[in-house]
Amino acid sequence: MKQTAVEFLVELLNNLNDNFNLAFKDEIEQAKELEKQQQDDFAIEFSEWCLNSLLNGEEPKAETMKELLEIFKNK
Repeated sequence: MKQTAVEFLVELLNNLNDNFNLAFKDEIEQAKELEKQQQDDFAIEFSEWCLNSLLNGEEPKAETMKELLEIFKNK
């Protein structure tokens, strides 16, 4: 799995200061949970949009899932 934005930031700050992770442990965990929730919410919204499009007879002009995702993000 790719590194998330929160993981990237924590790693970067840890390289600058070894005590960073300890000083902000709770905040880091909250940020990770928030990021997971945002990812879940996005996936659910995308799935619902795809399903609703199919049920309404709309066929987005996309040949790949990546193109379909770009259409969704630009809606």
